[in-house]
Amino acid sequence: MKITTRKKPAADYSMHDMSVASYTINGENLEIRLNPGLIKIKPPCDIVEGRVELEMVDWDCSYAYVINLKTRDWDFDGKKYRLDEFIEKFNGRKFNILDECHGTNIIKLSGYLSEGDKINECIVEVVYMGNLKYHTEK
Repeated sequence: MKITTRKKPAADYSMHDMSVASYTINGENLEIRLNPGLIKIKPPCDIVEGRVELEMVDWDCSYAYVINLKTRDWDFDGKKYRLDEFIEKFNGRKFNILDECHGTNIIKLSGYLSEGDKINECIVEVVYMGNLKYHTEK
């Protein structure tokens, strides 16, 4: 019997508990700027100024979900956006990332999106075929 083990990707930085300051689309690539920056997760741990770049984004398979909890009975509504439409509509709005999940050629960010005086749950899924790059000042 052949056993194949998938190695864990080694990440030096995390977006967990950060806020998205802005998204920038550069052709096939997506840049995510964070406020106050990225968390350096290898010692010495610190917050460093930086941004994330995802190369060769598959815009046809990348989506964002904005979910509004309406009542105490767990009734909710929401909307699914193509990622480029989501960026056009919500760029500059505060998105607090509470969870970051990496898979094969996909990153999933979930948290809360502030929309005026409303706070909605938000999930952003980015499918990309290139590299995930962390650009930092240090």
